[in-house]
Amino acid sequence: LYSRKEGQKAENRQKNRYKNILPFDHTRVQLRDGDPDVVGSDYINANIISVSDEEIRHCPHKSYIATQGCLQTTVQDFWRMVWQENCHIIVMTTKLVERGKNKCVRYWPDEKEGVKEMPIYKAVLRLRRVNETSTTDYKLREFELTRENEAPEKRIVWQYHFTAWPDQRVPSDPGPVLNFLQDINDKQEAHQDAGPIIVHCSAGIGRTGTFIVIDTILSQIKEQGLDCEIDIQKSIQSVRAQRSGMVQTEAQYKFVYLAVRHYIETVSQRMQEEQVFCFYQVLQPLIPSSNPTEKPESRSRIHKHQVLDRSGGRGGCKDCSLQDAAQHPRPPSGGARSPVHPGNPLPTQDSHADGTQGSSSEVRLKQALELW
Repeated sequence: LYSRKEGQKAENRQKNRYKNILPFDHTRVQLRDGDPDVVGSDYINANIISVSDEEIRHCPHKSYIATQGCLQTTVQDFWRMVWQENCHIIVMTTKLVERGKNKCVRYWPDEKEGVKEMPIYKAVLRLRRVNETSTTDYKLREFELTRENEAPEKRIVWQYHFTAWPDQRVPSDPGPVLNFLQDINDKQEAHQDAGPIIVHCSAGIGRTGTFIVIDTILSQIKEQGLDCEIDIQKSIQSVRAQRSGMVQTEAQYKFVYLAVRHYIETVSQRMQEEQVFCFYQVLQPLIPSSNPTEKPESRSRIHKHQVLDRSGGRGGCKDCSLQDAAQHPRPPSGGARSPVHPGNPLPTQDSHADGTQGSSSEVRLKQALELW
């Protein structure tokens, strides 16, 4: 459908991890700071993925760079791209080695090395390791990237390395993936001037496409509410028109559905919990007190105090609303962390003709999964 001529050129073939996975020419990232005397210095196997397309029903603008895992010969080009596109977030969804096969070279300095220097045309890129923390499912590495030339400039780059994706399968539980995506989005939103989020696995199409599609659909739900029109097939077709082969397997395709359904179900459950809580707060002043000496005014003051504590100081039951709960999420009962943090607006639940409860999006997803 789309040309991939640049990746097929003799000078660029060795820069492709897999000879059959090449970037579309119309969306490929073109490196601009290369040596003009070196043929192919503008090439990297990477594509810009934009989700502001009308096919995704006015999803808020968001962009990514989907790319392959680095080769030893493409590490400098990768960091040139990070600098050029002003990227602050890198999402890595593969291990360096899986099933004895190299999936990606280490493109960052290890603990012993500390600093990695990469000479480029008329400058040097200097990558310094700042910090590394670990969770059950991913590692977060912080780097300082400096372009040293006549006017040196420094930037902070975070690498989110998801390590819980099983070899040649998909996760059994979408929750950790949703938590991971939320942490990434929190960081990205804190840096309004940041460029696209870079996402890579080994080939840059399977897990990479799966993460991107899930994230774009969740962004749409957060913006438009649970009853928005979700079209997962069109969303996948849209990203495939920007990089070939995105969402590579049937299992990954199904996992997109499972993750979106898990998100919607969790949001719906938390909405119901908030409704019960608000209902209780409204009724509490009307319930007769077991203490005959207690005055109604004091019960009213207790009621307000409890609502203030619950809603973070906003006061009044009207402020203990579902919308407030969405913006200031709390763990559900049991103390476990909620895997989702929905945004505005939050619609009410629907009751459907067949007796099914839930948002229309939730029902459609359940029906689609039952057909599998």
